[in-house]
Amino acid sequence: MYNYIIIGQGLAGTILSYHLLKQGKKVIVLNHYNPKCSSYIAAGIFSPITGQRVTKIANYEQVIPYAHILYKEIESLLNSQFFHVKPYIKLNVKEKIAHYTQARLADPEYQHLITPFAHKLGSKRVNGIAIKQAGYLDIPIMLNAYRAYLNDLGCYKEEQFNEDHLVVHGNSITYKDIKAERIVFCNGFNAKDNGFFNHLNFNPTKGELITIRMKKDMDSIISGNVFLLPIGNNLFHVGATYERNYQHDQPTQEGRNWLINELSLILDEPYEIIDHKAGIRPTTFGHQPFIGWHKEYDNVGVFSGFGSKGASLIPFYAKRFSDS
Repeated sequence: MYNYIIIGQGLAGTILSYHLLKQGKKVIVLNHYNPKCSSYIAAGIFSPITGQRVTKIANYEQVIPYAHILYKEIESLLNSQFFHVKPYIKLNVKEKIAHYTQARLADPEYQHLITPFAHKLGSKRVNGIAIKQAGYLDIPIMLNAYRAYLNDLGCYKEEQFNEDHLVVHGNSITYKDIKAERIVFCNGFNAKDNGFFNHLNFNPTKGELITIRMKKDMDSIISGNVFLLPIGNNLFHVGATYERNYQHDQPTQEGRNWLINELSLILDEPYEIIDHKAGIRPTTFGHQPFIGWHKEYDNVGVFSGFGSKGASLIPFYAKRFSDS
Protein backbone atom coordinates (compact mmCIF):
# COMPACT_ATOMS: atom_id res chain seq x y z
CA MET A 1 0.00 0.00 0.00
CA TYR A 2 1.51 3.30 -1.13
CA ASN A 3 0.64 6.82 -0.06
CA TYR A 4 1.20 8.19 -3.58
CA ILE A 5 1.42 7.03 -7.17
CA ILE A 6 3.28 9.63 -9.25
CA ILE A 7 2.75 9.48 -13.01
CA GLY A 8 5.81 10.81 -14.84
CA GLN A 9 9.43 11.41 -13.89
CA GLY A 10 10.18 14.63 -15.68
CA LEU A 11 11.27 17.58 -13.57
CA ALA A 12 7.82 17.96 -11.96
CA GLY A 13 7.47 14.29 -10.99
CA THR A 14 11.07 14.12 -9.80
CA ILE A 15 10.87 17.08 -7.45
CA LEU A 16 7.37 16.33 -6.15
CA SER A 17 8.30 12.71 -5.38
CA TYR A 18 11.48 13.94 -3.65
CA HIS A 19 9.45 16.14 -1.30
CA LEU A 20 7.01 13.34 -0.54
CA LEU A 21 9.77 10.83 0.18
CA LYS A 22 11.47 13.39 2.39
CA GLN A 23 8.24 13.61 4.39
CA GLY A 24 8.35 9.85 4.93
CA LYS A 25 5.61 9.02 2.42
CA LYS A 26 5.64 5.72 0.57
CA VAL A 27 5.81 6.60 -3.14
CA ILE A 28 5.87 4.70 -6.43
CA VAL A 29 6.81 6.58 -9.62
CA LEU A 30 5.48 5.20 -12.91
CA ASN A 31 7.34 6.55 -15.90
CA HIS A 32 7.79 5.85 -19.58
CA TYR A 33 11.34 7.04 -20.29
CA ASN A 34 11.37 9.32 -23.32
CA PRO A 35 14.55 11.30 -24.14
CA LYS A 36 12.42 13.61 -26.32
CA CYS A 37 10.14 14.74 -23.50
CA SER A 38 10.27 18.45 -22.64
CA SER A 39 12.36 17.96 -19.48
CA TYR A 40 15.15 16.33 -21.49
CA ILE A 41 15.09 18.98 -24.22
CA ALA A 42 14.72 22.04 -21.99
CA ALA A 43 17.76 24.22 -21.31
CA GLY A 44 16.81 24.41 -17.62
CA ILE A 45 17.46 28.14 -17.17
CA PHE A 46 16.27 29.58 -13.86
CA SER A 47 16.03 33.30 -13.17
CA PRO A 48 14.01 35.71 -11.03
CA ILE A 49 13.34 37.78 -14.18
CA THR A 50 12.09 36.29 -17.45
CA GLY A 51 10.35 36.95 -20.73
CA GLN A 52 10.40 39.59 -23.45
CA ARG A 53 8.88 42.06 -20.98
CA VAL A 54 11.73 41.41 -18.52
CA THR A 55 9.46 40.91 -15.51
CA LYS A 56 9.90 39.29 -12.12
CA ILE A 57 8.30 35.87 -11.68
CA ALA A 58 5.53 35.63 -9.08
CA ASN A 59 6.78 35.14 -5.51
CA TYR A 60 10.39 35.34 -6.72
CA GLU A 61 11.57 36.28 -3.18
CA GLN A 62 10.61 32.78 -2.04
CA VAL A 63 10.72 30.82 -5.30
CA ILE A 64 14.32 31.48 -6.37
CA PRO A 65 16.09 31.12 -2.99
CA TYR A 66 14.21 27.88 -2.35
CA ALA A 67 15.22 26.52 -5.79
CA HIS A 68 18.88 27.20 -4.96
CA ILE A 69 18.57 25.41 -1.62
CA LEU A 70 16.69 22.42 -2.99
CA TYR A 71 18.89 21.75 -6.01
CA LYS A 72 22.02 21.83 -3.84
CA GLU A 73 20.32 19.45 -1.43
CA ILE A 74 19.44 16.98 -4.19
CA GLU A 75 22.95 17.28 -5.65
CA SER A 76 24.34 16.23 -2.28
CA LEU A 77 21.90 13.32 -1.99
CA LEU A 78 22.68 12.01 -5.47
CA ASN A 79 26.41 12.83 -5.36
CA SER A 80 25.96 14.50 -8.74
CA GLN A 81 26.48 17.99 -10.16
CA PHE A 82 23.75 19.58 -12.26
CA PHE A 83 23.05 22.97 -10.60
CA HIS A 84 25.04 25.86 -12.08
CA VAL A 85 24.72 29.48 -10.92
CA LYS A 86 25.75 31.88 -13.72
CA PRO A 87 25.24 35.53 -14.65
CA TYR A 88 22.30 35.94 -17.02
CA ILE A 89 22.78 38.77 -19.51
CA LYS A 90 19.79 40.26 -21.34
CA LEU A 91 20.92 42.31 -24.36
CA ASN A 92 19.05 45.13 -26.07
CA VAL A 93 19.16 43.59 -29.53
CA LYS A 94 15.59 44.63 -30.28
CA GLU A 95 13.84 47.92 -29.55
CA LYS A 96 11.18 46.17 -27.46
CA ILE A 97 13.77 44.53 -25.22
CA ALA A 98 15.64 47.84 -24.80
CA HIS A 99 12.41 49.55 -23.75
CA TYR A 100 11.80 47.06 -20.94
CA THR A 101 15.39 46.73 -19.70
CA GLN A 102 15.67 50.52 -19.42
CA ALA A 103 12.38 50.65 -17.54
CA ARG A 104 13.57 47.96 -15.11
CA LEU A 105 16.87 49.77 -14.47
CA ALA A 106 14.85 52.83 -13.43
CA ASP A 107 12.50 50.82 -11.21
CA PRO A 108 13.58 50.64 -7.52
CA GLU A 109 11.85 47.24 -7.17
CA TYR A 110 14.26 45.73 -9.71
CA GLN A 111 17.54 47.40 -8.81
CA HIS A 112 18.66 44.71 -6.31
CA LEU A 113 18.25 42.04 -9.04
CA ILE A 114 19.87 43.70 -12.06
CA THR A 115 22.86 45.84 -13.04
CA PRO A 116 23.68 47.62 -16.32
CA PHE A 117 25.83 45.60 -18.71
CA ALA A 118 27.68 46.24 -21.97
CA HIS A 119 28.56 43.38 -24.33
CA LYS A 120 31.14 43.58 -27.13
CA LEU A 121 29.82 42.21 -30.40
CA GLY A 122 32.44 42.55 -33.10
CA SER A 123 33.29 46.24 -33.41
CA LYS A 124 30.27 47.50 -31.46
CA ARG A 125 28.99 47.32 -27.90
CA VAL A 126 25.45 46.22 -27.08
CA ASN A 127 23.91 47.41 -23.83
CA GLY A 128 21.67 45.35 -21.58
CA ILE A 129 21.29 44.12 -18.02
CA ALA A 130 22.90 41.41 -15.90
CA ILE A 131 20.36 39.43 -13.85
CA LYS A 132 21.45 38.06 -10.47
CA GLN A 133 20.48 34.72 -8.80
CA ALA A 134 20.21 33.01 -12.19
CA GLY A 135 21.82 30.01 -13.87
CA TYR A 136 20.85 26.69 -15.34
CA LEU A 137 19.97 23.16 -14.33
CA ASP A 138 21.39 20.25 -16.34
CA ILE A 139 18.06 18.44 -16.21
CA PRO A 140 19.02 15.18 -18.00
CA ILE A 141 21.88 14.57 -15.53
CA MET A 142 19.53 15.23 -12.61
CA LEU A 143 16.71 13.03 -13.92
CA ASN A 144 18.98 10.09 -14.75
CA ALA A 145 20.68 10.20 -11.34
CA TYR A 146 17.37 10.48 -9.53
CA ARG A 147 15.85 7.61 -11.50
CA ALA A 148 18.75 5.41 -10.38
CA TYR A 149 18.11 6.56 -6.81
CA LEU A 150 14.41 5.65 -7.06
CA ASN A 151 15.34 2.27 -8.52
CA ASP A 152 17.61 1.59 -5.56
CA LEU A 153 14.75 2.45 -3.21
CA GLY A 154 12.33 0.19 -5.12
CA CYS A 155 10.16 3.23 -5.87
CA TYR A 156 10.29 3.24 -9.67
CA LYS A 157 8.52 1.29 -12.42
CA GLU A 158 9.33 1.76 -16.08
CA GLU A 159 6.01 1.56 -17.93
CA GLN A 160 3.55 3.52 -20.01
CA PHE A 161 0.57 4.55 -17.89
CA ASN A 162 -2.75 3.13 -19.13
CA GLU A 163 -5.88 4.69 -17.64
CA ASP A 164 -7.88 1.55 -18.43
CA HIS A 165 -6.19 -0.10 -15.44
CA LEU A 166 -6.93 2.74 -13.02
CA VAL A 167 -9.75 2.39 -10.49
CA VAL A 168 -10.51 5.31 -8.17
CA HIS A 169 -12.40 4.59 -4.96
CA GLY A 170 -13.59 7.08 -2.40
CA ASN A 171 -10.46 6.78 -0.30
CA SER A 172 -8.08 4.63 -2.33
CA ILE A 173 -6.52 4.11 -5.75
CA THR A 174 -5.91 0.82 -7.56
CA TYR A 175 -3.68 0.61 -10.61
CA LYS A 176 -3.02 -2.97 -11.79
CA ASP A 177 -1.47 -4.61 -8.71
CA ILE A 178 -0.63 -1.28 -7.01
CA LYS A 179 -2.79 0.18 -4.25
CA ALA A 180 -2.38 3.73 -3.00
CA GLU A 181 -4.16 6.52 -1.19
CA ARG A 182 -3.55 9.15 -3.88
CA ILE A 183 -2.38 9.54 -7.47
CA VAL A 184 -0.81 12.66 -9.00
CA PHE A 185 -0.33 13.24 -12.73
CA CYS A 186 3.04 14.91 -13.43
CA ASN A 187 3.23 13.90 -17.08
CA GLY A 188 3.21 17.32 -18.76
CA PHE A 189 0.46 18.17 -21.21
CA ASN A 190 -0.32 14.43 -21.46
CA ALA A 191 -2.35 14.94 -18.28
CA LYS A 192 -5.11 16.28 -20.53
CA ASP A 193 -5.43 12.85 -22.15
CA ASN A 194 -6.96 11.21 -19.08
CA GLY A 195 -10.59 11.43 -18.11
CA PHE A 196 -9.93 13.39 -14.92
CA PHE A 197 -8.14 16.38 -16.40
CA ASN A 198 -9.18 16.56 -20.05
CA HIS A 199 -10.96 19.83 -19.25
CA LEU A 200 -7.70 21.62 -18.43
CA ASN A 201 -6.76 24.36 -20.84
CA PHE A 202 -3.29 23.28 -21.94
CA ASN A 203 -1.70 25.23 -24.78
CA PRO A 204 1.43 23.23 -25.69
CA THR A 205 4.23 24.98 -27.56
CA LYS A 206 6.98 23.41 -29.60
CA GLY A 207 10.54 24.48 -28.86
CA GLU A 208 13.62 23.85 -30.97
CA LEU A 209 17.19 24.10 -29.70
CA ILE A 210 20.59 23.73 -31.34
CA THR A 211 23.91 22.91 -29.68
CA ILE A 212 27.02 24.61 -31.05
CA ARG A 213 30.77 24.37 -30.52
CA MET A 214 33.16 27.30 -30.83
CA LYS A 215 36.74 28.09 -29.84
CA LYS A 216 35.83 31.00 -27.60
CA ASP A 217 34.50 30.09 -24.17
CA MET A 218 32.41 32.18 -21.79
CA ASP A 219 30.78 31.78 -18.41
CA SER A 220 27.62 33.90 -18.72
CA ILE A 221 24.25 33.09 -20.23
CA ILE A 222 23.71 35.63 -23.02
CA SER A 223 20.18 36.35 -24.20
CA GLY A 224 18.50 38.48 -26.83
CA ASN A 225 15.56 36.93 -28.64
CA VAL A 226 17.39 33.63 -28.08
CA PHE A 227 19.75 32.49 -25.34
CA LEU A 228 23.34 31.31 -25.65
CA LEU A 229 23.95 28.96 -22.74
CA PRO A 230 27.50 27.72 -21.97
CA ILE A 231 27.47 24.07 -20.84
CA GLY A 232 31.24 23.43 -20.72
CA ASN A 233 33.92 22.15 -23.09
CA ASN A 234 33.26 25.02 -25.51
CA LEU A 235 29.70 23.78 -26.07
CA PHE A 236 26.61 26.00 -25.96
CA HIS A 237 22.87 25.50 -26.17
CA VAL A 238 21.02 28.02 -28.34
CA GLY A 239 17.28 28.35 -28.06
CA ALA A 240 14.52 28.44 -28.28
CA THR A 241 11.66 28.69 -30.73
CA TYR A 242 8.03 29.03 -29.57
CA GLU A 243 5.61 27.47 -32.04
CA ARG A 244 1.96 26.93 -31.15
CA ASN A 245 0.66 25.62 -34.48
CA TYR A 246 3.15 22.82 -34.95
CA GLN A 247 2.52 19.75 -37.10
CA HIS A 248 4.97 17.35 -35.40
CA ASP A 249 7.62 17.20 -32.67
CA GLN A 250 10.64 16.90 -34.99
CA PRO A 251 13.34 19.56 -35.59
CA THR A 252 12.79 21.65 -38.73
CA GLN A 253 14.99 23.59 -41.11
CA GLU A 254 12.80 26.65 -40.49
CA GLY A 255 13.45 26.44 -36.76
CA ARG A 256 17.17 25.97 -37.32
CA ASN A 257 17.34 28.99 -39.65
CA TRP A 258 15.46 31.19 -37.19
CA LEU A 259 17.82 30.25 -34.34
CA ILE A 260 20.88 30.93 -36.51
CA ASN A 261 19.53 34.33 -37.54
CA GLU A 262 18.69 35.40 -33.99
CA LEU A 263 22.02 34.07 -32.70
CA SER A 264 23.83 36.39 -35.12
CA LEU A 265 22.45 39.36 -33.14
CA ILE A 266 24.34 38.35 -29.97
CA LEU A 267 27.31 36.32 -31.26
CA ASP A 268 30.10 37.39 -33.60
CA GLU A 269 32.24 34.25 -33.49
CA PRO A 270 32.60 31.25 -35.84
CA TYR A 271 30.90 28.06 -34.66
CA GLU A 272 29.69 24.67 -35.80
CA ILE A 273 26.28 23.15 -35.13
CA ILE A 274 26.62 19.70 -33.59
CA ASP A 275 23.04 18.93 -32.53
CA HIS A 276 19.46 20.03 -33.18
CA LYS A 277 16.53 18.95 -30.99
CA ALA A 278 12.86 19.72 -30.50
CA GLY A 279 10.32 19.12 -27.73
CA ILE A 280 6.81 20.11 -26.68
CA ARG A 281 6.48 22.33 -23.61
CA PRO A 282 3.49 21.81 -21.27
CA THR A 283 2.41 25.44 -21.47
CA THR A 284 -1.08 26.69 -20.63
CA PHE A 285 -3.44 29.47 -21.67
CA GLY A 286 -2.89 32.14 -19.02
CA HIS A 287 0.67 30.92 -18.39
CA GLN A 288 -0.25 29.45 -15.00
CA PRO A 289 0.53 25.85 -13.99
CA PHE A 290 -2.16 23.37 -13.00
CA ILE A 291 -1.69 22.36 -9.36
CA GLY A 292 -4.31 20.73 -7.19
CA TRP A 293 -6.88 18.02 -6.65
CA HIS A 294 -9.82 16.97 -8.78
CA LYS A 295 -13.07 18.70 -7.75
CA GLU A 296 -14.91 15.36 -7.43
CA TYR A 297 -12.08 12.95 -6.55
CA ASP A 298 -9.94 14.57 -3.87
CA ASN A 299 -7.33 11.80 -4.10
CA VAL A 300 -6.58 12.44 -7.81
CA GLY A 301 -4.21 15.35 -8.41
CA VAL A 302 -2.32 17.17 -11.14
CA PHE A 303 1.03 18.94 -10.99
CA SER A 304 1.89 20.19 -14.46
CA GLY A 305 1.91 23.06 -16.93
CA PHE A 306 5.03 24.96 -15.84
CA GLY A 307 6.22 25.63 -19.39
CA SER A 308 9.61 27.27 -19.83
CA LYS A 309 9.77 28.41 -16.18
CA GLY A 310 9.79 24.89 -14.73
CA ALA A 311 13.36 24.98 -13.38
CA SER A 312 12.51 28.15 -11.43
CA LEU A 313 8.99 27.36 -10.22
CA ILE A 314 8.73 23.62 -9.60
CA PRO A 315 10.77 23.34 -6.36
CA PHE A 316 8.73 25.93 -4.45
CA TYR A 317 5.33 24.76 -5.68
CA ALA A 318 6.19 21.08 -5.21
CA LYS A 319 6.91 21.87 -1.57
CA ARG A 320 3.58 23.67 -1.18
CA PHE A 321 1.67 20.90 -2.96
CA SER A 322 3.33 18.12 -0.97
CA ASP A 323 2.33 19.92 2.23
CA SER A 324 -1.33 20.11 1.15
